[in-house]
This record gives sequence, structure tokens and C-alpha cells, in this order.
Amino acid sequence: MTTPEQSLRALARTRASLDGEEVTYWWSGSVYSWAPEEPYERLFGFEGVNVARLLHDPDDGPDGYRLLSREAAFYLDPVTGEILKTWRDLPVVHVWNDPANQRWRPFPVPTTDLDGQVC
Repeated sequence: MTTPEQSLRALARTRASLDGEEVTYWWSGSVYSWAPEEPYERLFGFEGVNVARLLHDPDDGPDGYRLLSREAAFYLDPVTGEILKTWRDLPVVHVWNDPANQRWRPFPVPTTDLDGQVC
């Protein structure tokens, strides 16, 4: 992966399917608060899903792509894992990104070499 085109193709292969098929991507984690002079506090769990397909985009040159995607993510009770409807008596607004599209042109994608594996 010595050129921006090679780096972008490698990124595209890790995030999507080069043949245009739909790919589902799932993530989970936690949301913390932070304030000066106070410890971190775990407020919510956070879990989401993205469905995307990758297309070659001739508008961005022969090595350009367009990632067409939609995603939803939910704030979860940190103890029970249930989807929150309210928090501190306020309604919770979950994430509904439709679309969550991206245009990719060749650029030097940052990588890290970990004993022969590239991340």
C-alpha cells in the first residue's frame, strides 16, 4: 500500500464489498461524561448498525468510490442494557442517519503496522 489509490482500495475492502453487495456493520460501546476535577462517569451503553454498499464513482476519477449507507444507533441503560426512552426525565433521541453516505477519493489512509498486520 504505497500509493493513495492502493490505500483507499484497502480501506474500501475492510469497510465494504468491492462488488457492490450490501454489508452490515455493527458496533457497541459506552458513552461517558467528563468534567474538570471530576471522574469519568459511564452514562449509557451505545449500540448501532450500518448497512452500506460501495459503488465506483466516476465523478471522483477511476479510483473513486461512493459509500451509500443508512444507520441507526441506540442509547442503552448502563445497567440493564435496555433501550432508553428517557434520561433524567428528558426524552432520548436515538441516531437515525438516513442517508449516511460518503464520497471517497484516493488519499493517504493512515495505517499502523502491528507485527505484520496492517490496521
